[in-house]
Amino acid sequence: MKLEFYAVTKTNFYIGGALQSFEIGGVDMCTMLDSKGQPIIPASSFKGAFREIVKNNVDDEISELYKNYLEQGRKALESTINSRQNYSKEEKSKYISDYEKVINNSSSQYLFGISGLNNSPKLLFSDLTLISPENKNDWFSIDKKNSIMEMEKTGKLESNPRIYKVARSGLKFLGNITFYQGDKLGSDAEKIVEEYIKKCLKIFNEGIFRIGNSKSRGYGFIEITFQEDGGDQNGNMES
Repeated sequence: MKLEFYAVTKTNFYIGGALQSFEIGGVDMCTMLDSKGQPIIPASSFKGAFREIVKNNVDDEISELYKNYLEQGRKALESTINSRQNYSKEEKSKYISDYEKVINNSSSQYLFGISGLNNSPKLLFSDLTLISPENKNDWFSIDKKNSIMEMEKTGKLESNPRIYKVARSGLKFLGNITFYQGDKLGSDAEKIVEEYIKKCLKIFNEGIFRIGNSKSRGYGFIEITFQEDGGDQNGNMES
């Protein structure tokens, strides 16, 4: 399963970028850019924000899929370690006990991977790349932020103004999520997971869960759409 989606920025966003070369009155920090100098939403940043949504929207059906999958794995593990003579009885018991804990903790968060089981079914995220607008003059906004710092020597509070180059609202990005080894969870697993992912992605549209930094200042609100919702290949909504 590979799910493509569009993300449209509804507010400015800033994702932990790099320091800029110092110029008086110039930009101090810039949002993350790709090799073309375009704003980008890195896979790691999007995955982290999406994981919070999944954490707050548990799905028993997906938990059961993973539980059944892991039960089969436990039987194979038991057969393997019981056939080996170099394990003590205590070591064999611990291996089985640890595996049973993983089974008992089955949840929809296993979609992001299971610790110690690198080849388990999981979601793989792409970077979200800019697809419109084409004019780079429409990509960025220069924002000024002011933080209050306590001076180490005097103990006094002083303002520390910074100038940030952030991505603007109205930008359209294309991303995709692949369900790696999804067929291992059963014949209906990919369909179940795809529906769940779409439901969770649309929660971004409520504006509670956001991407990047300075979310408390109103940054990072995105709206998710899919091609079947009426979005064209450029992420525009068809009339």
